[in-house]
Amino acid sequence: MGRRRPIDRVNWRLYRRAWLLPALAFVLVLGTSFAPQRTPDSPLPPSFTNEQASELIDRAAAFSKRFPDRRPGTPGAIDAGQWLRDQLRDAGLTATTVPATTTRPTSGDSVGIANVEAVLPGRTRETVVVLAHRDNLGSEQRGGDPIGTLSLVQLAEDLAATRDRRRTFLLVSTDAATINGAGARALAERLQRRRGSIVAIVSLERPGSGGRTNWVPFLPAGDYVPPLGLTQAARDAVVAEGGDAGQPSILSQLLRLSVPTTLFGHGPLVEAGLPAVTISGGYERSDSARLSPTPTSVGDAVRSLQRALGTLDSVDTLQSAGKTYVSTSQRVYRGWALKILIASLLLPVWFAAADMLLRHRRSWNIAATVGTAARAVMAGLFGLITLWLTSSIGLLPGSADRPPMPASVDSLPVVGLMVWVVLAGAGWLLARGPDWRRARAAGRDSADLAVALLAGCVLCAVMLASSPYSVLLFVPALHLWLVLASRLVYSTPATAGTWGAGLLSPLASVLALGAASDTGIRAPIYALELVASRSVPAGVTLPAAALSGLGLLVLLASFGRVGAPALPAVRRTAQGLEARAVLTAIAGLRHLPRDAARARARQRARSRRARPIAALPGAGRGPRSGASGGPSGQPARRGPVRGRRARATPRSTRSSSRARPRTPEPGSTNTDRSSRT
Repeated sequence: MGRRRPIDRVNWRLYRRAWLLPALAFVLVLGTSFAPQRTPDSPLPPSFTNEQASELIDRAAAFSKRFPDRRPGTPGAIDAGQWLRDQLRDAGLTATTVPATTTRPTSGDSVGIANVEAVLPGRTRETVVVLAHRDNLGSEQRGGDPIGTLSLVQLAEDLAATRDRRRTFLLVSTDAATINGAGARALAERLQRRRGSIVAIVSLERPGSGGRTNWVPFLPAGDYVPPLGLTQAARDAVVAEGGDAGQPSILSQLLRLSVPTTLFGHGPLVEAGLPAVTISGGYERSDSARLSPTPTSVGDAVRSLQRALGTLDSVDTLQSAGKTYVSTSQRVYRGWALKILIASLLLPVWFAAADMLLRHRRSWNIAATVGTAARAVMAGLFGLITLWLTSSIGLLPGSADRPPMPASVDSLPVVGLMVWVVLAGAGWLLARGPDWRRARAAGRDSADLAVALLAGCVLCAVMLASSPYSVLLFVPALHLWLVLASRLVYSTPATAGTWGAGLLSPLASVLALGAASDTGIRAPIYALELVASRSVPAGVTLPAAALSGLGLLVLLASFGRVGAPALPAVRRTAQGLEARAVLTAIAGLRHLPRDAARARARQRARSRRARPIAALPGAGRGPRSGASGGPSGQPARRGPVRGRRARATPRSTRSSSRARPRTPEPGSTNTDRSSRT
């Protein structure tokens, strides 16, 4: 027998009319878009040849053999930094070592690091920065980039031979990129003091040796994305040397904007609001599988860098599209218009859910449903807090400085995940406890659906203030879950499928993150570590955790299970094992004073009943007025006799008197207690 078709409580006419506002916002997005400008070519063609690339590969191999272990804070890292500083000085640049400190994420120990900075002055103080990381995780196969490091030396020699330089060049070899990106963060703090003179920052990572064709990743960090003109100049230079010309789709760009974090070297710089971009030959994961470098692939990467630097040195201004944007090969869409469109997508669900509550406010128990939604929100927040706690005590890896390296998911933290799942599940069951006393609905819990959807819109509005693009992960779910309150979907498979379809957007974001970081099927675990390490802003994780609790509430409400006990089999087992008494005792802790007073009263009553009648106060006295006979000789009043003497009556006597009541004669002074009723 199928489920009964539910009543359609959604005002679909109002819902359709509310879509007029998103349509107007979409027109605004199209009307404010513009075409990207093509950056001018470099006035000087790149001079790096494949023969020089072969020599660069040999020098990088010698560098790796001489300094195999360059972990931050080790003697090998210090010696490698001093050697590179001397090489840059020999090329004619003013090179210095800039020390800094960081914290190792795995142990919490303080680690000393050192960036090597070399300055090549130009005619103006406008500066173009080129950086590459120098450290590794103990071997070149784990995070090392010797070719990128030696490319700085080769670039310094080529730039020093160029006499006409318009802008000043700053070459930086950063440290600690393989643990928490502290070297790039220290550089960002130094450059922020003179950010007005910074024209562009180009990060070179694993050129020709990272496992893929050279490319320019479009990856945001914090509230910013790489500037439009700088990204276009770098992409044109890479394409001119046979690099990857593919541009991510609009959907892919929006998904990455919803999780604004990256492991590339430009991430800390872009997060600080500096114009930075990366030219890479690999994935975000620094220890991903790499190809054997060839002179052609290395030569293409270095020539791409030379073309980009030549363009940046000659161009007057770079095209800008604001802090955020989404682009194709023909059009660029402004970020502020996209944020208005995202906010307007919440309005149809808001109007429809509010209309449901207003029309049924007299027939629904709004107070109970609001309490249920509030407990679901608290359960979701409790799950996030327990995730942070398990990470802080070391059960889950994480870092407060930078997103954890994807290599951390190679060893799955089974114990930490199990502890977190148990704690989060216990919090959800505790939050569901008061709902078990509610009357179970005959069909769907439409009131809970309406309140949950309204609360979801409010949480998304809060998220708009910190990360507007993250709202896109939950807007499709709100629109699909509104269907659950209608008669459009009523069978069990269709209900479950509609609810599951709302989770496709977060799942797509996780898959995009896994593809970029090369984590594969472990991408959900890596996403949890991003949240546990607080790499994702709290303004995103807190509303998202609350929305996860509301999502579970929507699932229960769509099947009419809000008032039903969770895990009834567990409850029956607990009753069979007499655990119900323990639960009752725990629940009655707040009644201990009252229960103790009642117990003392019962004890006094039992002690009085155990005393003989003659020992009672007043025993042997004459009958009281109205007891066996009134003062006027009227018959005694039938009914229960209250007072101390009635309580002291033996049980057998009271039962017999109730069974066979006797009425004394008028004027009788019989004091037999069996005649009392």
